[in-house]
Amino acid sequence: MGDSVEIREHNASCDSMFSTTNYSYCDCLPPQHLVEPFPNAEYRCDLPYPPQIWPPIGPTKLLHKLRCPESNPQYYTWVLNRIPKRVAGELSGAGDQAAPGWGLYFQEGWDFYVFTSIICSLFLLGSLIFAVCWWVLKHDIQGAVGVSAYMVTACGLLVAFVVSKTG
Repeated sequence: MGDSVEIREHNASCDSMFSTTNYSYCDCLPPQHLVEPFPNAEYRCDLPYPPQIWPPIGPTKLLHKLRCPESNPQYYTWVLNRIPKRVAGELSGAGDQAAPGWGLYFQEGWDFYVFTSIICSLFLLGSLIFAVCWWVLKHDIQGAVGVSAYMVTACGLLVAFVVSKTG
């Protein structure tokens, strides 16, 4: 609606979780009548209704396929086939009416674990190298440790600043 998208979380928008014995309506997957081979289908995906497992593609499996696409190529089509793909043209709402759509949503953002690991490693290694060089060249271990401690403190402040600004 108005060229904007609202992402709905599974737990907030679905009636109940899937299981093989208890199937209820779920907004996370297109309704069966909108999936091929039904007439006027809007989506293509290989999902049995009701799905045998929930979620249809586990987060660990999907993350592994994104990080290591060359591993287990026989499963690649299995994962790709379970993702709803729109086949009926562009998704658009009529006037002030929203148009429901299904697919993947990649949540972008900082990986704070990797970011802080890299920054802290660089600062710690840099401060250690500086302290050893200063000690060897100037024969002043107290000054070397003082400047190195300042560098490590600056690292902590930099990481805290970035985390506070990015939320």
